[in-house]
Amino acid sequence: MAERSPAEARAVDSGPSQLDTFLTNYVGSKPGVRFGELTQAAQVACQVSRGTAARHLARLVRYGDLTLLPDRTYLVGGPSASDLRPVLEIRWFEGTVTVHPDGSARVAFHREFRVISGQLDFFTFFSPKPPRQFVWWCTAASHATRIPDIRSQSREFTYRIEFEPPLSSRNAKWQRMHIDVELPTWYRMSRAPSREPGNAMPPGDAGWEAESIEVEAQARSYAQRVAPDAHLRLQVVLPPGYPSGRLRGRVSFQNKPSRTDPVEEARLAALELDRRGQGGLRRAGDAFTLSIPRPRLDRRYELHWALPTALQRTRWLARRAPR
Repeated sequence: MAERSPAEARAVDSGPSQLDTFLTNYVGSKPGVRFGELTQAAQVACQVSRGTAARHLARLVRYGDLTLLPDRTYLVGGPSASDLRPVLEIRWFEGTVTVHPDGSARVAFHREFRVISGQLDFFTFFSPKPPRQFVWWCTAASHATRIPDIRSQSREFTYRIEFEPPLSSRNAKWQRMHIDVELPTWYRMSRAPSREPGNAMPPGDAGWEAESIEVEAQARSYAQRVAPDAHLRLQVVLPPGYPSGRLRGRVSFQNKPSRTDPVEEARLAALELDRRGQGGLRRAGDAFTLSIPRPRLDRRYELHWALPTALQRTRWLARRAPR
């Protein structure tokens, strides 16, 4: 039997984490070591399979304990977990918008996620207008701080939800977060007069209002991935009896909103044909729901509804008035 090096001896005596300790110590004692030599040494010293050694090695690189250099050699240290851009895995993301008669709205977001790489210190919520109310809840210990728009890089109204302690991929538990916001006048409730009577205005024109939901591959301070069973859901609830017109769904590219994704639109249209399911775009009275199983990254899933004329809205408001 070959004689063990001091690094190997320290690893074998280190208890439950002997493999991680061995890999770190071995790289420290042999700068410039490559994958093959490192995993083979771990197999002999720690009595593990090559696959197990490779998984632990990849995890140490992800945590920042080891760094894989461009020449494919390993180095102890490098960027710490707090310096790495965290990567989140999204399993559920839901937005529910309840529109009030004056165009103000209550917006509720529910997200289920976990950190699969790096460390997440905080989430930020942005709004061009100050919300009337901001309520949040999370399964992870956290607190919310309001950041004045003058100090915000985007010059937007910002809430910062900081995690205590930060969320880390070392403990990749699924977390849930709920945000409930009351927004001031936000949606247009009637369309501008059309120059051509009877003109069917396409989504995006002044005669339509829209809302969307998406998962960006690269958010402002972290990257995102979607889980195999990921699901997005967007629901817009209009006031009872509101005279909205035609409803339409649309899928565009996040970085180029004018470009649509016909393949993804066709997939959602096929989901709507399944009477037993709830996928795709559905309408139930004044509630519109867009349900997207297995969403694609960097796609903006849009829900458009045609606005009534100013006269139609006036008549509707008159019927609502108490007599």
